[in-house]
Amino acid sequence: MNTGNAITFRGVSKSYGSVRALVDLNLEIPEGSAMAVLGENGAGKTTLIRVVLGLASRDSGWAGIRDTDSRDHLARRKVRYLPERVQFPEWATPNDVFRHIERVRREATPADFIDRANELQCGDLLGRKFGKMSKGQRQRLALALATSGRPDIAILDEPSSGLDPMGRILVRKTVARLASGGTTILLCSHLLGEVEQVCTHAAFLNKGRLVANDSLENLSRFTGAAEIQTPEPGRMVEELCAAGFSCRTEQGSVIAVLSEGGTIAGLAAAAADSGVSFTGIQMKRETLEDVFMRVTERGEQLVP
Repeated sequence: MNTGNAITFRGVSKSYGSVRALVDLNLEIPEGSAMAVLGENGAGKTTLIRVVLGLASRDSGWAGIRDTDSRDHLARRKVRYLPERVQFPEWATPNDVFRHIERVRREATPADFIDRANELQCGDLLGRKFGKMSKGQRQRLALALATSGRPDIAILDEPSSGLDPMGRILVRKTVARLASGGTTILLCSHLLGEVEQVCTHAAFLNKGRLVANDSLENLSRFTGAAEIQTPEPGRMVEELCAAGFSCRTEQGSVIAVLSEGGTIAGLAAAAADSGVSFTGIQMKRETLEDVFMRVTERGEQLVP
């Protein structure tokens, strides 16, 4: 039976001695979605990845890729994996590694690899030995090797590890392009701001248990404040404070707290009466960092 899921976990548990890495995990990752798996160190994220890739046995339950048991190597065709730590022989070049990979994988052409490397601005390094590259250069090339061509599923563990701001931007754009092209993304990252920009869904693990799983929109709550875009934030704050609102400026916008019983319509009317021009007003939602703190540090559980 086709469930429409790229990856499925049903009651999966895994322990390492007395350490319970996964506890009765039920999780579905739909085809074509971009899912982030988040949690503190030791939450079970790497074990989850290892189980679905057949790199770790499970103690109980079932894990599958498109309804095929993940222990079957045929299930992993067109599934790509970028581990958090990648090591290459110092004497080898990216072209050497690509040729060796494709002798087994047979899913991408040299032109595909060149295109992906150019996208990540490392196309000029394909003939250079890895031993003569920086960590950031090796990381970009590792992503190019892992995602060249059109993979069905890309499992990425900290893909921005060791990268400078420009490198992180390039990786983010590449992951977003893969997702928009139909590749199912399973992403583990501690950079929550970047996750918000490329993923549509998130699953939170805490001590091996799934504690939250939904779209980013559904996971975040309204904060009880509204954001006003205005070319004169300082003046808008003065006018709204005089009208009885609690306000502050934040990154060029105005944040106004809605007191109990206050409405966005009432705030909009006050902003219009202020005489200060504004281009937009909207309710402010939690960031992914806010959600992370709520479900991990405070232990709030958002799944049955």
